[in-house]
Amino acid sequence: QPYCDRMMAAHSQTNTENTIRLLTLEAILRKMAQRHLHPILWKGIVLADSFYPHPGTRPMGDIDFAIPSEELAAATEVFESLGLKQIHDATTEDAVYFGNAFGVVCDVHHRVRLFEGKESLDLTTELKPQHTNAEVFPVLGPNAMVAHLVFHMNGHYDETGPVLLWILDLAFVLRKWGELIQPEILQKLLPSAEHFESLLRIVRFLEEAFNESFPQWLSAEAKRVQPFTLAEILKQRHWAIWKLDRPRGWIKFMAYKLGILPKIEQILKKSIPAASVASAS
Repeated sequence: QPYCDRMMAAHSQTNTENTIRLLTLEAILRKMAQRHLHPILWKGIVLADSFYPHPGTRPMGDIDFAIPSEELAAATEVFESLGLKQIHDATTEDAVYFGNAFGVVCDVHHRVRLFEGKESLDLTTELKPQHTNAEVFPVLGPNAMVAHLVFHMNGHYDETGPVLLWILDLAFVLRKWGELIQPEILQKLLPSAEHFESLLRIVRFLEEAFNESFPQWLSAEAKRVQPFTLAEILKQRHWAIWKLDRPRGWIKFMAYKLGILPKIEQILKKSIPAASVASAS
């Protein structure tokens, strides 16, 4: 019963947070349409609204946008007019972040390297939102959505290992859009054969662990690779989170098991020179 109570509490909290995000997004899209801007949505918020069974079943940290670089200044004015201020510390070469007092964060990419030079491959489409009054969601199309989800997962693999939530993202996208995936275009959008193999391993895992069904061509391709297993996913995630490929990671992990992690972290900070810490990390 305590487990069920925690699950219901998490669902309720996620639903509340995502409802706030969806209401904020509705206002953003309305103002951007008035300014004739061309945002594209991807990942979490689109999945929560249109792919998962309920918005409360897909937690997320931010709303992901892509915006043409020449429209970034006007888009910034839209965000700021709605109380979303730029988070300068989070700015990267390709993206700008905005946040408000309600905890809504927008990750706005003005450059998407994955799709550069591939604009002719029908990258976008529109969805009718399920849980907001916005007229449409401009989103990545089926091939681009799958390519981006695989690319994103592989890009964070060293930090996070395989993340079950992201694997489920692919499951729900393929459940809704699997028949629309075009193998030739998908492989052109993926940056390497390694990324395609990652997708195939996920497909096999979903077939064997959850009895998911996929288009015949995708299932046939997946048969040539070994599937992920749940044990492998959990082990690799554990390894990545604790950084067990480094000596310092093992020290911190063993300290955690012994219940003395805060003390060990203080000792490491005081006794290991900065250069040594950097090399050990």
